[in-house]
Amino acid sequence: QPLWLDWSGDHYDIAIADGFYAPTGRYEAGALNNTGMGYWSNQTQLSAAIYPWKHRGTALTAAATYEVHGNKQDVDIRPGDTLTINWGLSQFLPLNKDKTWLAEVGFGGYDLFQVSDDRGRDVTYDAGVHDQVHAYGVQIGLAQTKWNATMTLRWMHEYGARDRFEGDMYV
Repeated sequence: QPLWLDWSGDHYDIAIADGFYAPTGRYEAGALNNTGMGYWSNQTQLSAAIYPWKHRGTALTAAATYEVHGNKQDVDIRPGDTLTINWGLSQFLPLNKDKTWLAEVGFGGYDLFQVSDDRGRDVTYDAGVHDQVHAYGVQIGLAQTKWNATMTLRWMHEYGARDRFEGDMYV
């Protein structure tokens, strides 16, 4: 994301960003074992974190991401635009007196919606069927403030998938 602007206050952080995904990975039209998507995408994101208390240990977060996709390589298909909403609630807890070690616990999720039809001469399926999936889950983390280091473990369970895979994600 080459463009990232943010504003902060005692009780909030707000950011707007714009970036892209390049068509990396092997892609061959019609292949079932592609490792890439075969198209460029532009991504614009607006995100915010609200901190109810000045210590900023509790955060309510949300991010809206809009993706516009280019034409696929070697085929006349342009995937429809996508809107994703990520959301969560997180709490940091000090593990020592000087608060250099912090534990994080939280929950969150996402909702992904394809908002426009796939287009192109090679669209041979019902382009009016739009992808969507929803997820919820939990995360735990450990932060060391002097080293500016964090480690986070996250699990998300997807549900309500339409025209796409559904499963569990571990990060």
